[in-house]
Amino acid sequence: PGRLPRSKEVVMVADLIDSVRPGEEVEITGVYTNNFDASLNTKNGFPVFATVIEANHVARLTDKSAAESLTQEDIDAINAIAKRPDAFEVLRDSIAPSIHGHADIKTGLLLSMLSGVPKDVKGKHR
Repeated sequence: PGRLPRSKEVVMVADLIDSVRPGEEVEITGVYTNNFDASLNTKNGFPVFATVIEANHVARLTDKSAAESLTQEDIDAINAIAKRPDAFEVLRDSIAPSIHGHADIKTGLLLSMLSGVPKDVKGKHR
């Protein structure tokens, strides 16, 4: 209430199609990219790029969190991975499995997703 509606074109494919309805408040995770439109160039006389979001994940803002929707089977699978001595490597290798190699990049992504412990520098940095 009291807000102007905002919109942005979002391209959704596969299982994301029809996962939400127009007018719902959603959180979109994806790639913000441009979409070259030759008709806009002809009309305006100079290059115009329309921007779109290529969605990877869509969540309704009113949905319960993922932790609240875990089943006992999910929890058991998480605990089984946590008990493995190679748990970190399993998680790292599960990131973009179709891209082989790049272990350092995948390690950085995994660590950024899992957060970590803040470094206390005792006032050395501002």
